[in-house]
Formats: sequence, C-alpha cells, structure tokens
Amino acid sequence: MSRKDLFHNHVKHILEHEGWTISDDPLYLTFGNVNVQIDLAAEQILAA
Repeated sequence: MSRKDLFHNHVKHILEHEGWTISDDPLYLTFGNVNVQIDLAAEQILAA
C-alpha cells in the first residue's frame, strides 16, 4: 500500500463535508496484467 500524501485526509474530510460519499480508499483497478491504485473514489448523487 502506498503512503498517503500530506493532503489526503484533508481532501477526504472536505469531500465528505460537501456531501460526497467515499466509496473506496484507495480504489484498486486491474487491466490485464496492470494493477492501478487510485487515491480515492467518491460519488455524489445528483437529482434533476
């Protein structure tokens, strides 16, 4: 697992405060033989 940078927890807190849901921390993706790790996965429900 990679070390989180200086702003990780701050950004995560702000996103949650703004109504975002953190779905993965970190998000792991695999494409064939390549593994990718993304800092955060967040989602926000939008209503029309």
